[in-house]
Amino acid sequence: MKLRLYIGGLVAFSVLFSSCGKDSEKGESFEPHTYNVSGKVEKGPFVSGSTITIQPMDSKLQVRGDFYSSTIQDDMGNFSFGSKLFEAPYAELTANGYFFNEVEGELSSGTLSLRALVDLSDKTTVNVNVLTHLKYQRVQRLVEGGMSFKEANTQAQKELFTAFGLQRYEDKDASSFSIIGGTDESAALIAISSLLIVDRSEAALTEYLAKLCKEFGDNGAFTESTRQQMKEGRNALAGQLSAVRNHVIDRYEEIGLPIEVKELAYFFDWDNDGVAGNETLQEGQTVTLETTELQVPNQGGNYTIKITSPVPVYLEPLISEDDESYPPLISEIIFLRIFMRAW
Repeated sequence: MKLRLYIGGLVAFSVLFSSCGKDSEKGESFEPHTYNVSGKVEKGPFVSGSTITIQPMDSKLQVRGDFYSSTIQDDMGNFSFGSKLFEAPYAELTANGYFFNEVEGELSSGTLSLRALVDLSDKTTVNVNVLTHLKYQRVQRLVEGGMSFKEANTQAQKELFTAFGLQRYEDKDASSFSIIGGTDESAALIAISSLLIVDRSEAALTEYLAKLCKEFGDNGAFTESTRQQMKEGRNALAGQLSAVRNHVIDRYEEIGLPIEVKELAYFFDWDNDGVAGNETLQEGQTVTLETTELQVPNQGGNYTIKITSPVPVYLEPLISEDDESYPPLISEIIFLRIFMRAW
């Protein structure tokens, strides 16, 4: 058993002056190329009929060429644009629609828009999610400051995952993350998605995301007040993690795709030390007590028990926890054994 210790509207067109799309002002040229772009849109998964568009952009992320639109094909969020000719390899994807709310365990009552920036010459399978949305403006700002798209995307990735204590995933592009993967990355995406929507309506989520995108876009980090909000959200979500996990599993089973979801507690920074999950026992790790029983006389007394643990041990909870599925604190285990022996 694993033990957790608390331990859009206006369309812009560019005119091509040669077959290679030369842009004399920027001194760059692109060879028009056909790409077959597909992927998923996930908050929870966007539902069938939601819309998605893709707009080619140049290396400075300026709109270039025609845009294409499509619809989400199923309730798993899948989309495909088919083979389309792009004047440039960079692109903006924008999805809008209803989605599955993994915290409430039901379809949203309002719509949400999510975006992603990608280099199609690097890959044409692109997932749009809250992570790609959060780093969108940051990539724009860094490109405006003179970085290449690759450099900007790499830096934005590192900053974003560091902000959530998930820097171990910074080398894996957010557009490759999907809820259905059953991987650590999948669980990280579910964890962040649920953190952002807990105790918020769809309208409030849209407002909150706009605030986060602005802060992160400008600074590559969130403000102290926002970090405090996230801490409060994390504490509010703590007792619901088992339910969130089950909601996601049940939703996909309902639409015909059995999936696995890892325990979500490993993907939050509970003690605010900048690293998510290091407060939690990993696979194969154990906590041992020097003794598990004490002979306590009626008059009581003070006792010291040595605890050996690969992670920090807290005798007071770091969070408010009402979920009965959570294991007891070490202090509760010790107290229970001492109390029973003395009685």
